[in-house]
Amino acid sequence: MKNRKTSYFTREAQFAGKFYPENKSELTNQLNTFFEQVKTQTKQTKQNSAPQAIIVPHAGYVFSGQVAANGFQQIPQNTKYKRVFVLASSHRYSFDGAALYCSGNYITPLGEVEVDMELSNHLLQLSDLFNDYPNAHEQEHSVEVQLPFLQHRLGYDFLFVPIILGTYKPETCKKIAGILQEWFTPENLWIISTDFAHYPNYENARMVDETTATAICRNNPGKLLEVINENKNLKIENLATSLCGWTSVLSLLYMTVNQQYDYEKIFYQNSGDVKLFEGKDRVVGYWSIAVFKHTEEFIITDVEKKELL
Repeated sequence: MKNRKTSYFTREAQFAGKFYPENKSELTNQLNTFFEQVKTQTKQTKQNSAPQAIIVPHAGYVFSGQVAANGFQQIPQNTKYKRVFVLASSHRYSFDGAALYCSGNYITPLGEVEVDMELSNHLLQLSDLFNDYPNAHEQEHSVEVQLPFLQHRLGYDFLFVPIILGTYKPETCKKIAGILQEWFTPENLWIISTDFAHYPNYENARMVDETTATAICRNNPGKLLEVINENKNLKIENLATSLCGWTSVLSLLYMTVNQQYDYEKIFYQNSGDVKLFEGKDRVVGYWSIAVFKHTEEFIITDVEKKELL
């Protein structure tokens, strides 16, 4: 696999009709329902600003769409971002580094999303860790399923940068994060695509997922790796992974560690909470977590108020 420029080739929606509705009207109605339901579910965060990043799931919408909507709801209406980065971990390919998409745009039933090919090609020149690898994008659902939520919440006035990690090496994630750090700024939004526990029973999923989410919110890459290993050593029946997109989350932490960012848990469910899914013996867990730039709260005491008056 070599860095290369390809001819223009728009990526059609591969998972419409599988992970989410392929009909535009049906998809819009489902998204509207999710966001209406958010109003009765999600907590108020301590923040008054737009998030810098959100961690959201990438399963079929009937399973994880409500959790994703709670995450995307943290983006205030009419927020304008220059770019939206979606960072995901490959489900089908293993390769050293990260796959960019420099061939064209992405399409969903809601319309076309413009890929920032100029920035993608710039990243190719910066490091051999970045590759123009369209095959990694073609059959990857963890990026595509985020787009209808972005289109629904932000409209179409943003450039899209899809990045798929093929590495399983923490040190490579750290290097990639170091390069991407330049674009981890308030003008850009980062979507980190991951599900949580895979296939334990309902109660074990809730326990493991709470532990993993708490580790993420500590904003410490080493702690996350430690907890993932501890989860594995628990020998929980049928637990295949406690964080399927761990390389993406780890890369995020490498960009925020020792920086002034606050991680806030927003909403949790697993597939056992879905009414259409009756089984609770083997479930998959889903969290939405938001990342905000830390701001000091301005508090005036009663005495100070009197003095000001």
